[in-house]
Amino acid sequence: DYFRFVLLASRRFRSPQDYRAFQAFQARHLVAYLQRHIPGGLAQARILDLGCSHGGYATTLARNAHLVIGLDHRFSRPPPRGSDNLVFVCADATQTPFADHCFDLVVCASLVEHVPSPSGLLAEIARLLSPEGWCYLSFPPYYSPHGGHHFSPFHLLGERAALKVHNLLHPQHRLTSYATAFGDCGLFKVTISGVKDLLRRLPLELWDVSARWPSFNTARWPLLSEFLTWHVQFLLRKKA
Repeated sequence: DYFRFVLLASRRFRSPQDYRAFQAFQARHLVAYLQRHIPGGLAQARILDLGCSHGGYATTLARNAHLVIGLDHRFSRPPPRGSDNLVFVCADATQTPFADHCFDLVVCASLVEHVPSPSGLLAEIARLLSPEGWCYLSFPPYYSPHGGHHFSPFHLLGERAALKVHNLLHPQHRLTSYATAFGDCGLFKVTISGVKDLLRRLPLELWDVSARWPSFNTARWPLLSEFLTWHVQFLLRKKA
């Protein structure tokens, strides 16, 4: 599985189909994780996939759930629906058009590090969740090997240095700040400890924190977790 993960990750930017295949591969592992941890499983769940991109997660989740809505702030082309219980919506993840308490599960994979207000995103997730609903949140911690995304590993030298190196290596794609690193969204410093601090102010309880890849759980190692965890996953539950 790890070899397959690396192969799909290396191909993901070649086309929307390749990125969707990469998402779908990860989504199969995510479904297995959620089925283990969420009482009753996903069969009757209403799920929101925030920042769904090309729809690989949403499509896989829809095969296992009652209803899935994939939301993104833009679509280069509408993802293929695949089933009647899957809908795609174009909207801002921090200000969604949905009513309070209307989802049993919110999936937020690799989005929180791209919004300027992680606290606003988490507050919106808390608003959307039904009492005792669940949230799956994952991201690469900023100080980890992949935390700087395409600036890695030079992001560890600071934003100015990382930008300078990036522009030297890619003069045809010059960037001026992290905030505009992905066009109309950016890259922001989100850490494991920072998310835990934000959760203390919200009606969301931490049920599990673990490393998504690799399988051994560096996410629970004091201090070292920020540097050694390639991708962290949080499982949160809305307080009743």
